[in-house]
Amino acid sequence: MGGVVRVALALILILLPVSLSPACPPNAGYVGAIYKQGSDLDSLMEFLRVSGISSSMEVGSFNFSPYSDLSYPSIYINLGSYEEGGSVKAYIFPGSSYTLLMVETDTDLSEAPLIYAESLLSGYLNPELIVNVSASPNNWVPPVPLAEWSKLEKGEELSISVYKCGFIYSRLRKPQIERVGVIANDIDYSLSFNVIREAFERRGVEVDYLGSGTRALINAQKYRAVIILGGPKAP
Repeated sequence: MGGVVRVALALILILLPVSLSPACPPNAGYVGAIYKQGSDLDSLMEFLRVSGISSSMEVGSFNFSPYSDLSYPSIYINLGSYEEGGSVKAYIFPGSSYTLLMVETDTDLSEAPLIYAESLLSGYLNPELIVNVSASPNNWVPPVPLAEWSKLEKGEELSISVYKCGFIYSRLRKPQIERVGVIANDIDYSLSFNVIREAFERRGVEVDYLGSGTRALINAQKYRAVIILGGPKAP
């Protein structure tokens, strides 16, 4: 899907007007996943609080460009930082039918930060319900993932403007997530593991099955991201 999306975006870029401005440094961008899953602020905030992520969460309306006054209600969490010093954020846009998870990324529009965010939120947002993945540089206003989500959730077609300059941040600070662990019993493993592995490996992230029980929890400490399958009574 990613290759098709990027070809389509390149064609759009040729057709869209570009504002006149001086030469610019390389600009980063956004990559986003749309879930065919409704969500709301209260339950999302509660999940983040219980998960221990609430300390890096703020709620508000965020403007995505100095060239535009467009802003949208969202929640964001800090994922890391750019080499230039700015923080890398993951934005969550709740909706009644569709939820957007959109992450800041580098000049190559790497999906690595998105994969990391998906793993953090997998207890709330089901990766199997992702129906759209797209990306665009941060001088495209609004970002393509946000425009795609608005079309699905609200039925609104947002007009995308392309500007010569974007934000200055461009390079993600290493390390990026390269491997995730999965904890599950035999039943949950047979139901879901292959789906999760295929989804992550398509994006260049290795997936290890850690088993279940105490040994699995000990092994999980070596991973930056761990997916735990099963309900509260699962062994």
